[in-house]
Amino acid sequence: MALSLLSIVTGLFSGLAKNIILLLFLWIIYVLLEEVWSGLGKFISLILFPGKLLKKSEQFALAQLLGADVKHVTIYKFLTPKSKSQIYINFPEGRIGRAIIIITLPTVLNLILATLLSMIIMNINKISLMILVSWLIISLVITGLPDKADIAFIFNNFITRDSTVLLYYAWGLVGGALTYLAFGPQVTVLALFLYYIIITISLIFVSPSTKAGFDIVFDEDELID
Repeated sequence: MALSLLSIVTGLFSGLAKNIILLLFLWIIYVLLEEVWSGLGKFISLILFPGKLLKKSEQFALAQLLGADVKHVTIYKFLTPKSKSQIYINFPEGRIGRAIIIITLPTVLNLILATLLSMIIMNINKISLMILVSWLIISLVITGLPDKADIAFIFNNFITRDSTVLLYYAWGLVGGALTYLAFGPQVTVLALFLYYIIITISLIFVSPSTKAGFDIVFDEDELID
């Protein structure tokens, strides 16, 4: 019975880890859950913490390389023992598109790492090691990609300032529908993901400049109301 259960768990984990396209579908569901069911979203983040931890570390490192100031503030609530940690980065004046690098580059790095691990997992025979590597791959894709705070930053700072950007994003959906009819769901998800990454990176070069510094908050839920 125990062996049968272990085989089912191993098969489930390894099957998910080998299917990056399916994991991208699950990432979309995860982002939606962060918005409509934050409790479940936080639970998933806790279970799949390696991807989120690696993404945040990459973002902090990139921020420092780009000359931004990484700040940490602890917020204590009145008459309660609870506190919240707020971490954000402050960019000096210039094009706000530099912040796009902090969002997109970790996405590319984590996807490459997940793909490499999915190739390695095919040669692993030890069950415990296979489950561990599969768990790492799943976390890299689901929590290692942009979360709702990252997406909100792109929307608020770029799409709302330039209506043509929204047009490019909307055309992606039209192209995705045609791609789905011609090539099926897996190619469609991969093509859309690459298309939106390219569009987002292009914002680095066309983004507006600011004469004052600007902040990026890493977690929306940690903002002060």
